[in-house]
Amino acid sequence: MEGYPLVSIIVLNYNSMKFIKTCIESVLQSCYPNFEVVLVDNDSNDGSVELIRTIFGDDKRIRFICNTENYGYAKGNNIGMEHAKGDYVVIINPDVRIYDRFWLKKLVDVMLTDESIGIATPAILSYDSENVQATGMGFLYPFCTVFALHKNWSYSSLLKKCPRPFPVFVAGGECMIVRKEVLDHIGVFDTTYFMYYEEVDLCWRTWIGGFSVVAVPTSVVHHYSGGSTDVNKNYPLVAYCYAKNSTRTVLKNAGSKYVFVLLMSAQLLGLAGKLYILLRCGRVEGLYQYLRALWSNLKNLPEIMVQRKEIQRRVRQVDDDEYLWKVVRHLSLGEMIRRHNSTATFRAQMKKIIRK
Repeated sequence: MEGYPLVSIIVLNYNSMKFIKTCIESVLQSCYPNFEVVLVDNDSNDGSVELIRTIFGDDKRIRFICNTENYGYAKGNNIGMEHAKGDYVVIINPDVRIYDRFWLKKLVDVMLTDESIGIATPAILSYDSENVQATGMGFLYPFCTVFALHKNWSYSSLLKKCPRPFPVFVAGGECMIVRKEVLDHIGVFDTTYFMYYEEVDLCWRTWIGGFSVVAVPTSVVHHYSGGSTDVNKNYPLVAYCYAKNSTRTVLKNAGSKYVFVLLMSAQLLGLAGKLYILLRCGRVEGLYQYLRALWSNLKNLPEIMVQRKEIQRRVRQVDDDEYLWKVVRHLSLGEMIRRHNSTATFRAQMKKIIRK
């Protein structure tokens, strides 16, 4: 349609029976006249695909792709991108629901206004409230970690403080829009990640590829935190993927000026976190997964360095200094303590898991 480029909305499903109907229903109610929904299923066995076929199967805007195994976030979404026909691709988690019917139009309008924007993310609020989960992620230098921006703010406060789009280091993996030509230049998700840090890697490549990543606070979606991954059940895999992928992301993307400092800080942070759990809980599961991840990266270092060479040679268009200081954010000591305390429930869950 003239003036409305086609948008392909990819919803990756894996046993998301609790959320998928609400997600698809709210996406289909979006006030944007030219979009398709590509539902990619990672071999679910909970009847969620059959439910969506029954309810929405006659809607010509939906296409179904059923994988024969669980390929994880990266490869599952890549398969969706291969089938996407749009000029823009939206990645959205199945545990997202949308009340703002103009969310998509607002994102597309921002992309159309500035062709240098490669990725945009809406404000992501809690599933059942107006509290902000994130407006993308900022970069905490020199500690080589990312953290959710405006976490726990009220949405009204966010709009007063940040009414316009602003640069972020990483768009929310729960929901982001990507310009298709950017994917053609920087590539898609790294399938060696399986889960976690995929969006960090993709957005980092976007920045070094000469495009920007922004948050659009006037566009809003709601997300059920943890709905796509059962941390209690999958803690060993979660700990392993976090440790492995954070290091791999630095090795691939950081320029020569920053790679050593960021790599060392990533290792120290990872080790400190696992030692903290060991000392508090008296079990070694987290430390074991950290060491396992370290060995995996050492074993696969030749492959990672091939990726690095390709990214630095083909993708990189700008030096890190040209974008890094736009997205570096600082946390006060009080904010660090507050966020530390807000993770008490998560730490309690970890203790239960590790003591098993």
